[in-house]
Amino acid sequence: MKLVSIPANPVPDDVTVAALKTPDGVNLRYARWAPPPGRKGTVCVFPGRSEYIEKYFETVRDLRARRDAKTWERAMAALDAAARRCADGEIGGLMPAMIEASDADATTGELMGALKKHLGWGSPY
Repeated sequence: MKLVSIPANPVPDDVTVAALKTPDGVNLRYARWAPPPGRKGTVCVFPGRSEYIEKYFETVRDLRARRDAKTWERAMAALDAAARRCADGEIGGLMPAMIEASDADATTGELMGALKKHLGWGSPY
């Protein structure tokens, strides 16, 4: 199976394309891009039934190019320090650090992991 590539919107690198057959016999195309080396995470895009994969090439390229590792590491270190200070009773530094880490493309799981590490949050149930 092949994706349609045009000069103005080429297929992003490292794609796996296939189809699956639903129980009612419909073939659905799908495409999967592995994260760039040294990165992890998953983004799922579920287009409507009349949309096509090729429409999302720009989004895929943006997401794969987005996170700068050094910026992310600095922001996560600052969030870790802010969460530690918050656990010690300091007020006011946590939200700016959360925003900085979010702007550096930290995932929700990464943000919550830093908070749980110092604030000891568990399940509310």
